[in-house]
Amino acid sequence: LRAGERGVPAGARSLAQMFAKLSSLVSGVSLPFSLGESRGAVWNWWTLYDGKWKQDGASVSVFKAVIPVGDNTKLALARNSLKRLRGLKHPSIVSFKDSLESADRSNVTFYIVTERVMTLASFLAM
Repeated sequence: LRAGERGVPAGARSLAQMFAKLSSLVSGVSLPFSLGESRGAVWNWWTLYDGKWKQDGASVSVFKAVIPVGDNTKLALARNSLKRLRGLKHPSIVSFKDSLESADRSNVTFYIVTERVMTLASFLAM
């Protein structure tokens, strides 16, 4: 123990710090982006939002899905899709920036952050 730290083992402190950081991510306090206007539903249960990357203020798109904890099929599909998207690097495929998965008692929320995109319906309406 260090001086002034009464009876708290170092491992417990680091575990508490890790939990505090994780809690802030889950609560939305430390998201690396801010959500803007919703652009509507895309791909079944995913919703598209405009967003801003906090680090440099760049415009991004955020895909958000809220899936019930008990829906193992959708959860597996979302996790597998995220895993595959992270690994794709091609000039004709949307550029992946970041992702986040957070859970509460009843839902798991997925966020996928990409370069700014436009839905086909929005493009055709121009």
